[in-house]
This record gives sequence, structure tokens and C-alpha cells, in this order.
Amino acid sequence: MKAVAYKSKKMVLETFKITLKHDTGFFKVKVTSLSGEQGAIQQVMACERCPIGAIIRIKKIGQKSII
Repeated sequence: MKAVAYKSKKMVLETFKITLKHDTGFFKVKVTSLSGEQGAIQQVMACERCPIGAIIRIKKIGQKSII
């Protein structure tokens, strides 16, 4: 029997710092996402129940590859 080599797809965890504007001021949230920047935005919008207009800044602060 032949050995079959296959490529395993690497998963990439990305960490973002997202700044949100609220009625009382600004606050920052750290989010780790497997689906990139758009996934991080969707997570914050769902958790904080905020519109996309409340997101002021997105900064990528880390990346880690997982086999």
C-alpha cells in the first residue's frame, strides 16, 4: 500500500483591538477570530449589539498559525 501525503490546511488565529464609540465615550475590545477582520467585526457587532458605525478603529495586534 502506498503512503498518501496530504496537505493539512493551517488555521490562522488573528487578534484584533477594536475601538468602539459609545454615548458615554470610547472603549476598546480585543477579539480573536478565525475568519479575519470581517469575522472580528461581526463578533463585536453581535456581542455588543452595536451598528457598524460605532466601530472607530481596527488594529491587528497578533497572528498565530495552528496546524
